[in-house]
Amino acid sequence: MKRLLILLILFFSYTTYSQTAEQFYDSGLEKLQNGNYEGAISDFNKAIEIDPNYAMAYTRRGAAKRRLKDYSGSIKDLNKAIELNPYDTLAYSLRGISKDRLGDKNGACEDFIIASSMGDTRAQNALKFFCN
Repeated sequence: MKRLLILLILFFSYTTYSQTAEQFYDSGLEKLQNGNYEGAISDFNKAIEIDPNYAMAYTRRGAAKRRLKDYSGSIKDLNKAIELNPYDTLAYSLRGISKDRLGDKNGACEDFIIASSMGDTRAQNALKFFCN
């Protein structure tokens, strides 16, 4: 009986304090918006660890890496996000910016064109700014 009680306490303690991928994503998004890019990346890492197919977590982690000027890391994450969700216009736009920062103007413009063709107004503006 004593062992069962200990197991129940451990189980409830674990389930009470374990976070979901969505909770880590939300926390990471808040940190990203507040400029805590390292903290955001840490939370997005945890979300991805829990759910390796969480496309938006890759997108936002790519955004945080871009803010830290890790453009290659950003592109890697955004490639994965697009692989998981080829309709993620934000991922295309962010990848375009990272490609531009690495000197790949043609690749950047291709990404802006794709996102723009899906109706993304940010990409339409980026086309005007980066590709004319």
